[in-house]
Amino acid sequence: AILVDSAPGVGTCFSLALPAGARISAPPPPPPPPVARPRKVLVVDDEARVRSVVRRGLELHGYEVAEAADGTGALACFAAVRPDVILLDMTMPDLDGLEVARRIRASGAATPIVLSSGYLHAASGERLDQAAIEHFLSKPFTLGELVAALDRALGREPARG
Repeated sequence: AILVDSAPGVGTCFSLALPAGARISAPPPPPPPPVARPRKVLVVDDEARVRSVVRRGLELHGYEVAEAADGTGALACFAAVRPDVILLDMTMPDLDGLEVARRIRASGAATPIVLSSGYLHAASGERLDQAAIEHFLSKPFTLGELVAALDRALGREPARG
């Protein structure tokens, strides 16, 4: 609508009434950069909440995620899935992370392993080299630290960000 208010000797005032438009919101954040092919990661942790949070974060970064809740399940899942990299908790109720890593290496597999723990016993620390762990990630860790550790284990340059 156009509104006109005019008086001789005073002047004329034009007012425009336009329809309201849709709200303009900030654009959504850009998705993570695409990867050449999906990277499969096996996440092994006895805490379901940890596995769930890690899964969601890694999926947002283009990973396909398989999960295992203990060492025995990790070995079975490893054989079935053949992941590109493994995130392995150090402390679990049946087989600890070092034993799982030892068994994976004994099978002849060279799959990179990132071991994680909230604490590390001195005796266990001495055994890390023997278990052929590519990287150790101390808990708690951020998603950025996790992705960087996995990228390093895979022989890729960690993403900048």
